[in-house]
Amino acid sequence: MPGLSPVEKPLREAEEKTRDYRWLDASAVYEKAFKSNDSNRNPLEAARVSALLARCFVEAAFQAETRTAFKERMVQAKEAYAQAQAFYEKSGNDSSSLLSNGKVEFARFWISDDFTERKALIEQVIAIAQEAASTAERKGERESLASAHKDLALYYDRALEFSREFKPLKELVENALVVGEKAVAEYRTLDDPIGLLECMEHLAQLLIFSHNITHRGNRENTRRAEALGREMTDLAGIIGTPYARLIAIGVEASLLLEIHGDPVRSLVLAEQAVPVAEKVGHKGLMGNASGGIVGASFWSAIGEEDPEKRRALLERGIEEAQRAIRFLEIPLLFFPVNYAREAFAECHTMLAVLVETDGEKKKILLRKAVQIAREAADENASWGRWGSSHALSKALLFLSQLDLGEDERTTFLK
Repeated sequence: MPGLSPVEKPLREAEEKTRDYRWLDASAVYEKAFKSNDSNRNPLEAARVSALLARCFVEAAFQAETRTAFKERMVQAKEAYAQAQAFYEKSGNDSSSLLSNGKVEFARFWISDDFTERKALIEQVIAIAQEAASTAERKGERESLASAHKDLALYYDRALEFSREFKPLKELVENALVVGEKAVAEYRTLDDPIGLLECMEHLAQLLIFSHNITHRGNRENTRRAEALGREMTDLAGIIGTPYARLIAIGVEASLLLEIHGDPVRSLVLAEQAVPVAEKVGHKGLMGNASGGIVGASFWSAIGEEDPEKRRALLERGIEEAQRAIRFLEIPLLFFPVNYAREAFAECHTMLAVLVETDGEKKKILLRKAVQIAREAADENASWGRWGSSHALSKALLFLSQLDLGEDERTTFLK
């Protein structure tokens, strides 16, 4: 690469590696680029490279195979974002300094295992992002304002896990929808198609969530989600990367299952998503892909009349639920993990009730369903406990109808 500066040459090299999702390899190159820059003379460039380095560590964390490795890489991301924050502050870029500070605290969120601590951290992160948005708007910084709203939409998405009651959950969704619409509108004016696609994905999934949970019957939200899904499919085709295709598939599959009630077609898309997610290597996306198979398999089984096909679908749901849980526990996504556990339990219950004819095998399946659902209900402190509790009640009801010994009845039905 003749003619490139000592900083630009490694930056180009690192960018090539990120295109192949080789985030750890890219981080080593960004570190080289940072060292070649005179940070005292050019703090803004030092901030930019530090932020790129931090993003590599975040993405590498989501590619980790264990929770321990995830945390180690996220600590590196936190330190790199703190470095970026300091250099942005030194260069007088207040809004970018605040955005980096928010990412420092968001890294701390990912590192924490504690529900209460995470709740406090996400509230703090949201407050920082709101301040960044206000600062960017006041200064007329168009790109920083779009970035602030994009970050805020992501933070709201994570905050949904921590609402315990319906009313505050609904208010949070309404606030998130406003911010999500702003992020999409602002990214339409920027030359950042991936950023726009990510904003659309957050907004579309939130609209689907509102359709199912907080704003049932709101046809405008449903129409908006469908329009975004169509646009995302077109945009992902233009971008042409596995990651872009993956998040577009995720929204399309969710629309088919959650809004159109078509689990069979949703399952086809979910199956397509799995190898793409494996190529990207992001454990959250891999868990979501497996989770999509679980939900679509379960509802396809409910509508299937052939008992052996129904068995195969429910057994596939059980298999994929375990994969989803394993992947999602690495970043510790509370609600998706508990949703996967709930579906894991439900697949056992329906296999016992709708397919299995042997009494003892029914008991084994229902005992397992009770165990899974009880663990999920006990560990779930958010509004999502409703689903886990429902799955537990259902498994206990069907188990109570079987011939149990008095000791077992006391153990399972207490």
